[in-house]
Amino acid sequence: MTSVEEVFAEYVFAEREGNGDPRPFLNRVQASERDRLASLIDSYLSTTPGREWDPIAFAGSKEERLIEPLSRALNGVSGTWPVVLPSLRERAKVKRSELVDRLAQRLGVPTQRDVVDEYYHGMEYGTVESSGVSDKVLDALGEILGAGRDALRHSGNLMGGGGAARGDLVFAREAQNIEVPLELDDRHQEMSVRESKKPAEESADSELETVVRLFAGGN
Repeated sequence: MTSVEEVFAEYVFAEREGNGDPRPFLNRVQASERDRLASLIDSYLSTTPGREWDPIAFAGSKEERLIEPLSRALNGVSGTWPVVLPSLRERAKVKRSELVDRLAQRLGVPTQRDVVDEYYHGMEYGTVESSGVSDKVLDALGEILGAGRDALRHSGNLMGGGGAARGDLVFAREAQNIEVPLELDDRHQEMSVRESKKPAEESADSELETVVRLFAGGN
């Protein structure tokens, strides 16, 4: 069954689009969890006049810990990932640092662990465009967290990124302080730089480009 936090996040998105009937959402959780979900929905509706998200009014409730991830989801470009991914990590008992280590290995880019960390951080904080994240990344995450790729894609698409991917090669290179050409289509300049590099540096640079494609290049 889907967690209460995930279903609640989906309800908030649906309510903001004018589909505020809670019954279909209550039916998606176990009977023992319905009171908790109903309490979350009641608390949300009582503090969101005009459907405007009001984290200050919501603060102090027993569901306060959901304020920050929900706010990131509602204001970001990653759908409900800011709520769903931490919830899945908690359920799987996987620390974020461990998840990033395993994700970099599964994606075949172990030398770019820090860049993978930056992108994953963006997924949890709502700053990575969901449409730019590849199925390969979601497959790897699903294996680590015990979730299906389609479910992860769905949660990322909820009011999430429909435009161009935000993360790009320039961002990744600047994050790593790697002085290489910023335009991939400038073949002559790129080849000149590569010829001056050692094999290990070329390999790391290739892995960096792979990371960018996986997290910002779409499917």
